[in-house]
Amino acid sequence: MGFVRLLAIIFVIWLVVYIARRLLQNRATEKKHGQTKQIGNMVRCETCGLHIPDTEAIKANGHYYCCEEHRKTS
Repeated sequence: MGFVRLLAIIFVIWLVVYIARRLLQNRATEKKHGQTKQIGNMVRCETCGLHIPDTEAIKANGHYYCCEEHRKTS
């Protein structure tokens, strides 16, 4: 029973180190290439319910729409 527990502890430690290294590597790669993800606010189209970035949405009368056709139908 002690050997199985030791193997489980070693596996958990290895998994934590592996995940930490992957996260740090991804972060370093993004900084190296200047790729920082800019996530804006997501808004919901009043007609179809599609979620789109607020910078791409059409705003009219305090509501957001995904396209001009949906804005006209509401």
